[in-house]
Amino acid sequence: MKVIDQTLDARGMHTPMPLLRTMRAMDEMHEGDVLMLVTTEPRAAQSVEAFCRESGNVLMEEVDWEDEFTFLIRKA
Repeated sequence: MKVIDQTLDARGMHTPMPLLRTMRAMDEMHEGDVLMLVTTEPRAAQSVEAFCRESGNVLMEEVDWEDEFTFLIRKA
């Protein structure tokens, strides 16, 4: 079972807002904490993947279901 420490609802926001809000939320979290990001922005996957790759954070899971995208990101 995965523990989610914080949830970010970015539904209805357009690029780059979901990523900017994710970055802000991750800055306030502790190492090992997990953020769940929920968005309707179809381009978010590319942004979140690149952000995790560059920041060292871990993209634990990515789900695309009925035009809603959910990401679980663990703070490095």
